[in-house]
Amino acid sequence: MKLTSAVGWQGRRGMFTSLLLVTGVTAIAVGLMMLLAAGVSLLYGEFSDARGIGAAAAVTVATGGLLRWSVHKPTALTTRSGFAGVGVAWLMMSAWGTLPYLFTGAIPDVTNAVFETVSGFTTTGALHYRALLNPRRYLANEEFRVYLLVVTAAAAWLTIALANQETAWEQAVREGVFTAVSMVTTTGYSTADFGSWMPPMQLLVLTLMTLGGMAGSTAGGIKSFRIKVLLHTALTELRRVIHPRGMFIIRLDGRPLPTHIIRGIVSYFVMYLFLLTAGALAFITIEFALGSSDLVTSASAVVASLGNIGPGLGEVGPTANYALVSPPGKWLLSLLMIVGRLEILPILVLAMPSVWRK
Repeated sequence: MKLTSAVGWQGRRGMFTSLLLVTGVTAIAVGLMMLLAAGVSLLYGEFSDARGIGAAAAVTVATGGLLRWSVHKPTALTTRSGFAGVGVAWLMMSAWGTLPYLFTGAIPDVTNAVFETVSGFTTTGALHYRALLNPRRYLANEEFRVYLLVVTAAAAWLTIALANQETAWEQAVREGVFTAVSMVTTTGYSTADFGSWMPPMQLLVLTLMTLGGMAGSTAGGIKSFRIKVLLHTALTELRRVIHPRGMFIIRLDGRPLPTHIIRGIVSYFVMYLFLLTAGALAFITIEFALGSSDLVTSASAVVASLGNIGPGLGEVGPTANYALVSPPGKWLLSLLMIVGRLEILPILVLAMPSVWRK
């Protein structure tokens, strides 16, 4: 009994040591970035802002230093401590990121400061760097072909729909293509008010937000490789119904996919849909209780936050912002942004008791 307790304590101690180390190093890195921002303020003669940002940097670096140097003997990161460390580090990084806003008075409200910080830290990208290094090989990649097909089809559909609404063809092409690329890459830029488009077009925009970019990119969403594997899995199950004795292998780029990878992709998809549904229900309940927002606004705000896009529809559309969202609603959306940025697992594992056991 004593040996078991000792082993359990050592396991938990190793976990907390790893968390302290990762969080401390992250805080130091964030604080140093703040110092760069303070230097820019000094360069432009904004001395008051430089003092506030410098103070925020000092607090952040000092906190990170205390956390880092409290660990005398760093332990090796395990899978469990790695996931937990990433989740805790992002949550703490979002807290430290609010300090420049609060210290300078640029955003004196804590809720809005957190929301703005999380929005910035969860920013997205679009193109996979390997496509620039070897474009010919990349064109042969199945995931890229699916991604290219989705973007092309969506852009064409939006362009034709806009042209049928008596929009000039040049403008229809520009707005349709730009919106499709911006939404599927979860970049979030807009050159048109897609919140005023026809409902089928708005639904397509929301779908693109959910699909997201490619594996390895910093785009949000489910990612195109998962979509392809899910479609293959669904078709395989249909074939098994017709041919129950058949042997079917799911492949990607000609290589068989192990069962545990397919199972992980299906699990991720289920968790993503659950978070979308639960998040939308919670957000709608919060906003309705406080007498604001509507169904379209609430649902699109959750989709845009979990996918790290930015603009949604309705009151949070491309020509509006999230200023009208209630404080509890902003906290919920901030959490969804972090969850979506980390692709769900590192945050959800923090809620599992087994992570903190031996």
